[in-house]
Amino acid sequence: MRDDFIFDEKALVVFDLEWTAWPGSAERDWSGPGELREIIQFGAVKVDVANNLAEIGHFECFARPTVNPILSDYIIQLTGITQPDVDAALPFAETWPVFRKFIGDGMPLTCYNGYDPKVLGENCAINDIDDAMQGLNFHNLRPMIIDALGPEGEAPVSADLARLFGVAESQPSHTALGDSRTIVDALRHLQSLR
Repeated sequence: MRDDFIFDEKALVVFDLEWTAWPGSAERDWSGPGELREIIQFGAVKVDVANNLAEIGHFECFARPTVNPILSDYIIQLTGITQPDVDAALPFAETWPVFRKFIGDGMPLTCYNGYDPKVLGENCAINDIDDAMQGLNFHNLRPMIIDALGPEGEAPVSADLARLFGVAESQPSHTALGDSRTIVDALRHLQSLR
């Protein structure tokens, strides 16, 4: 399969998530006591591939974690998401169907950079939601991004893509919608190289 087949699609959904974290939790792969990657923010954009990946819709919402409802200072400082933001939000079990509705029917190609579907699956399991991801057409952009960055390329987090590709940083980083738009900016850059 070609790495750039996504540019042959009519439309794409590009999404990013923010989830609970603590100092060192990423390095421990969330294996510390009580560490779960509970989603606290969804962000996504729909883009028209034939029109230079123009944004044709967007989605953003907070989700209230249920196992660890109190955010760490670490994740608050990283994302800017506050305790009142998540306290006022609906729990994952109620936000996930709304996000699924935004993705839409017809199995649109739903792209991400990293581990987001794994985290979605973990949150479905935490919340006893069966078959919630059935019928979704996920595509990880990370291999294509790493290949474009070259053999010394790092495994980039979405917030770093603008810097790594030398494009203007126009979105807030470590926010789900901002990082979704940064991924799209990186895709525009890669499309211009074709």
